[in-house]
Amino acid sequence: MDDRARVQDIFLLLSSPPPIPAGSGKWRGFLAAGLPADQHTALQSHERTGRPLGDEGFVEGLESALGRSLKKPKPGPKKGSAEIAVR
Repeated sequence: MDDRARVQDIFLLLSSPPPIPAGSGKWRGFLAAGLPADQHTALQSHERTGRPLGDEGFVEGLESALGRSLKKPKPGPKKGSAEIAVR
């Protein structure tokens, strides 16, 4: 798959609106209802980090489509990195 096709696929994936839950009535009422506190907190957290919000499969699909890692890396120095001795 060439880069242009990959970008188009990612755009379609990210721009597709999520389904409106059954029984939500009118769109304005659905939006006015807001989010539960736990979902609101999770959304704010991911807005700050810039990492995608979704389950493991969703994030892995994005990583595969983008060809890069989106998950939070393990903290600390990476294995094989040179240590600087302080004397």
